Order: sequence, then structure tokens, then C-alpha cells
Amino acid sequence: MVWVILTSNRTWIGEQKKRRHYNTDQYKLFMKRLKKLRNTGILFLITLLPMLSNIACKKVEQVQKATPPVIYLINPLTDGVRVVVSVNDTLQIIAVTQDEDGTVIKVQFFIDGELLGQRLEEPWIQGVIFMDPGNYEISVLAYDNQLLTSDTIKVDVEVIDPFPFKFNFLFEGETSYIYENEMTYIYAGAWSSSSRVTAFSLWIDSTFVGSANASYVIFETDTLSRGIHTLYGIATDEFGVTKRSADVFLNVYPQPSNRSFIFSVPESSKLQDIAVYPFQDIHNSE
Repeated sequence: MVWVILTSNRTWIGEQKKRRHYNTDQYKLFMKRLKKLRNTGILFLITLLPMLSNIACKKVEQVQKATPPVIYLINPLTDGVRVVVSVNDTLQIIAVTQDEDGTVIKVQFFIDGELLGQRLEEPWIQGVIFMDPGNYEISVLAYDNQLLTSDTIKVDVEVIDPFPFKFNFLFEGETSYIYENEMTYIYAGAWSSSSRVTAFSLWIDSTFVGSANASYVIFETDTLSRGIHTLYGIATDEFGVTKRSADVFLNVYPQPSNRSFIFSVPESSKLQDIAVYPFQDIHNSE
């Protein structure tokens, strides 16, 4: 074991196993200087420097080896399986994570790139209900305590309506327009290609107005006020599946104060006793 001790005067080199080769005065002087270095803490600092260097190198290695978290989807699967979900069914998005040198602190869930929700602790589960049929993209992203993020995992989901209903609405008034407080007939119904519709109800401005144990309803009214009214129907099939139609808008006009006619008369002063017939009926829609 070789010691290298630096002082302001000179460099001392001592070899522990060969101390006997030094004469007594040199050995005493060496021990005196060594004791002085121990008292001042310089020797401790010289001994500590290599240790600090090793610690710093290990820290650098740890930073260089920091790895981001990894996330997997176990529901729905991402291995090429076609994922099909029914409308109004709940899909549970389930993810698992791992991190070799840290801890996963957050997982975010996205639908078509828009944030659906996030979880700050396990289990990494997020439920979603698809209201409309179509194709959607589900993606997940994990964060760890070192502010590193995982790769984004994506999967395509097809949402279908297993019991598609078709709705029809027809309005009939005394004329080609629907006027306030005039008798109006509303025909509303639904049908399905996969089942038999057994009940139908009609709603106007969120108010129930009629129903029937059939696939359609005929509603008569002479109390509709002027303005735009919102209608929708609710149908139920033989399997108990219930569907609501999209909103339908009915424009009710105010009663005309008068009706005028436009006549077409040939521009000729030689024509006499001719018959004139109206060709256009103009309504005042105040």
C-alpha cells in the first residue's frame, strides 16, 4: 500500500511495509507531519475525494440509465383483434404498467385524441359509454415520478347498433303550412330491420302527448302555438330494447291577417271582357 501525501513543503512517499528502511529521524518527521495532517482534516479530505468521485459517477450512470414507464392495454386488446362494442354498452378500458427504476404516478385515457379521464393510482381502469355508432380510437399514456412518459398505446374500436330503429315523422295541416290553432295531424312511427316495434310514444317540447301499443302514433291537435316546436319519438321492440329518435323541428306559423292575390293581365288595350284567374296564393306570415 503506497501513500502519497501533499504538503506545502515537499511530497512524502511512504510505503507501509518498508518503514524499517527509513532512519529514525525521517520516520519521526514523517509521523509528525502525518499527525498534523490528521488534525487539520486534510488527510480525511484526501481520503474522501475518491469516494465522492465514485458516488458522482454512480449518479451519472443512474441518470443515463433512467428508463420511461411502459404501459399495456389488456382490455380492449391491441393484438389485431377486431374490437366491436354495442351502442349504450359500457366499455371498461383496463391498462397495466411497469417501471424499472421509478413509479408510475398517472395514467391518462383518450378517445379520438381528447382526454376522457385519468387515474392517479392503480387499478388503471376507465369506463366509457358510446352513445353513437361509428369508429373510435382509444389511447392511453403513463407518467412516472421522474417526469418520463410512456409510448402512447392505441386501439381502434367499432361501435355498432345491434337494433337499429328508423323513425319517420309527417305533419299535415289544412294547407301546405302549419298555422297556429289550426287542426294539425302528426304521424310518427318507427320500424326495425331486426325486430318488431311493439310500442311508440310521441313527445312535443319534452311533453308526452300520446302513445300506442303499435309501431306508430297519429296525433291530432289544434292548440299548437306559433314558433318552432321540438318533437321526438321513443320506440320499444319485442325484446324490450328502447330507442329515442333524433329531434325533429316543426315550424308553426301565425294566423295570416289577410290573403291577397296576384293577377296576370295581358298588356293589351284591345282585349275586353276577358276572364282573370289567380295563379299564386300569397300568405302574410307576419
